[in-house]
Formats: sequence, C-alpha cells, structure tokens
Amino acid sequence: MTLPLTVRLMYHGFRAAITGAVILVIGWIAFIPATTAEASALGQTPRTDYPAGLRQMRAAKVFVTIAPDPAYDLAARAMGPEVTGWMLRLVVAQVAAGNLPRPPPKTAPAPSDRDIDGPRFLQVD
Repeated sequence: MTLPLTVRLMYHGFRAAITGAVILVIGWIAFIPATTAEASALGQTPRTDYPAGLRQMRAAKVFVTIAPDPAYDLAARAMGPEVTGWMLRLVVAQVAAGNLPRPPPKTAPAPSDRDIDGPRFLQVD
C-alpha cells in the first residue's frame, strides 16, 4: 500500500522543514558571534565575539522557548532524586538570562625553587 502523493509531499516537506530548523538553531548556537545584549548579559565588553558561556546561554534559551512543562520533570528525573523539576526550570531560566557561574580569574603561577639561570638543558637535582 502506498500513500497518496499529497500525503507523501506533506511528510517530506515537514521533515525538510524540521531538518532545516535544527541546522539553523545549531548554526546559531555554534557559529554566530554574540550580540551586544548577549555580551553584556554575560558580563563582557560588547566587542567580545565569543564570551565564555555564550553557547550554554543560547542552548538554554532554545530549551526555555521550546520545551514543554513535562520536559523539566523528565530531565530532573534523569538527573536523580535530589533534583526536582522546578529547580531545573529555575537553573535553566537563570542560564538563559546569562547568570552563569564565572570561572576563577587566572593567576600567574608561583615562582618555582627549581628555576635556574642560564641554559635550560641542565637538570637541577
């Protein structure tokens, strides 16, 4: 039994539209530089193209926009009994707003007692 041509055309058109939308969203998350609003939400200067946390923030925005209410409960159930659906919803909403945990500032390494002056091929015992 074959389906009528109109049903097959609708199926393939819907499948192509979903595939195109997924490619578009993944491209936006991965390759588009940050806007000034996104950079300022992440606490960076507006000229920063890819601030730390940009991709996580965009993925959280997509999840908040698309995911229905039961999706948070299912994801919380997969994470374990200590996480509830409303906690996960709160965390995802905060990440989508740009409130990400900041990495600690980089500090210079402490000077070593084993640094030597002169050629580096000598080994200190």
